[in-house]
Amino acid sequence: MPYDFLKTDDNRLNEGASEDLLRHVETTLGLPLPRAWKEFLAFSNGAVISTEIRLFPARMEPVPGNPEEDAHEEDLISANQDQDELLYLKEDVIIIGRYFDSDLFCYLRKDAGKDDPPIYFFDHEEVELEKDADNVLEFLNYYNGFLRPKNRRKRKLLEIVATCGALLICAALFLHIGPLKLFLIVAGFIVILTGLTWLIRTSNH
Repeated sequence: MPYDFLKTDDNRLNEGASEDLLRHVETTLGLPLPRAWKEFLAFSNGAVISTEIRLFPARMEPVPGNPEEDAHEEDLISANQDQDELLYLKEDVIIIGRYFDSDLFCYLRKDAGKDDPPIYFFDHEEVELEKDADNVLEFLNYYNGFLRPKNRRKRKLLEIVATCGALLICAALFLHIGPLKLFLIVAGFIVILTGLTWLIRTSNH
């Protein structure tokens, strides 16, 4: 199977979905699922990849809305019938999963009948939809084994760290030569290098 590489301790896979179940989801949503995604759901009906990437399963009935219920119980039908959720999106999409508790993975509805179309990522904070992978295998390989490195909130935090380091060095420039000045300069460079190292690593994945 092409998805056997997902069978690791970092991922949680399920028993595959039946053809009848996948047909029920398509009928309920009123459109087909991409062939490649149906093949993945037949391998694992939903999954948790690298702890925080939740791919929704197909179910005969959506889980009833309950604010006390674990968000992990979302499924393809309930996610794609949530009007409050869909309101944020700029284009008609098929939501297939979630990153953390807000950002989404999805297909464009206009690509629904295609064999293996691109998968998109919707960032709630930026209110932005962007192509995330050209196909299913690229998508799953990308996220297998690590958290999403291009998460903007993480990168912004690292940028703040680097800025703090620069401020430490600037503050040291106003002090006379002494132990405190040297300490601030060294601390500033350490903070900057740490921040830049992480930014480079996250940018290159």
